[in-house]
Amino acid sequence: SYFLARRQDGVATAEVFRPRVRPHYRAASPGSMSSLLTPTNVTIAAGAAAALYVAYQLTRDTKADPPPATPAAAAPELPPYTETARDSMFASGEDEGSIGDMIADAMEGMDRQTKRRFEALIGALVADAAALPTYWNYNPDTITQAMKASGAKHPEFLSPTSNLHFRIPVGSYSCHGSQILAIMESLVAAGGFDARIMAQSYDSAFGLSSDYGSLTNEKGQSKGWRNLSVSEYIKAASEGKAPLDRGHASDCQSDAYVKVIPIVCVYAGRPELMETCEAAIRLTQNNDKAVVMGCTAARILEGCILGISPDVSVLESTTHLPGYMQPAVREEFANIVCDIYCMRKEESVERVVEECGKGLEVKMRAMARSCMPPYCLQIPSYIVASDPCSYSAAVRTSILSGGDNCPRA
Repeated sequence: SYFLARRQDGVATAEVFRPRVRPHYRAASPGSMSSLLTPTNVTIAAGAAAALYVAYQLTRDTKADPPPATPAAAAPELPPYTETARDSMFASGEDEGSIGDMIADAMEGMDRQTKRRFEALIGALVADAAALPTYWNYNPDTITQAMKASGAKHPEFLSPTSNLHFRIPVGSYSCHGSQILAIMESLVAAGGFDARIMAQSYDSAFGLSSDYGSLTNEKGQSKGWRNLSVSEYIKAASEGKAPLDRGHASDCQSDAYVKVIPIVCVYAGRPELMETCEAAIRLTQNNDKAVVMGCTAARILEGCILGISPDVSVLESTTHLPGYMQPAVREEFANIVCDIYCMRKEESVERVVEECGKGLEVKMRAMARSCMPPYCLQIPSYIVASDPCSYSAAVRTSILSGGDNCPRA
């Protein structure tokens, strides 16, 4: 895409940084919070996914291959779904060039580290929307068959959608992307992290009067699908529970590491990062396992933002967790990231999936692609540790791995 082509550095580039000791609690660059957290920047990030989807469609190199009459991945009882987002910046009159200029202008004057923070926000939102049409396909062959049927050479923003659980316009966010955006908006509103402001943002984004509607989920529905912790959070709100007393006591799925992305983008290198991530996680997932997994992911992203090599960021992630965190859970995830580090030279993510699923019964091995810990952290950690050649390569690998690919991407 336009803005990625213009960037000189970023979280996922071909550049390999020399491994070095993590700069513990290095202060953020002066003014980095104020230059990053502005309503304009949030608006750009919010519209980027749908807008860049349209730009991608305009420039894709597969127009010569006409799609067949019947998409391979569509279920017989559901007609092909090809609707695209109508509330994007593109739909408001912007084009690829002007959107790229907005992003470039937003990054004008940012130092190298602040650019990485901004790019991580944009990149996370774009990746979530890119994966949405292939979400929850646990057989990766389904995705490649759908690509072949639609004439697409790449899996992102696939149309017709092969997501049969819920059908919303291509270019939209999943519940994971919506959480990232809700937290970004709360950070802007509060000028930093405030759990009660974040709770208000969640109420607005996911409440019963939001586009997510009622708490019921039905396969094939034409609205977004709330994840378990978010559904239970909104249910608790409807029952009158206080905002900070709604966190799920046992859910520790991939939402935990998605929520920390905007937090890390603001607080990377600062001493309050871990306690802030923990507070954000516990708002909807109030248990130690969710916290340790989410904070492990936070340390990985922090390392990349601060300029530590991706593989070392993965390997060292659990060594930089606070000592008060549950020791047994910390040890579990330390072993996981160590194993992933050792597998970083594997040429195929499928080899990693196979290895991670060894302890499961054959019929349950698709769990290695799932939203459940530790599996949900293994594939993305491997992709980071393997130091992919580009942002696009990393996202495409995440998508093609199938299963819970929106938060993974």
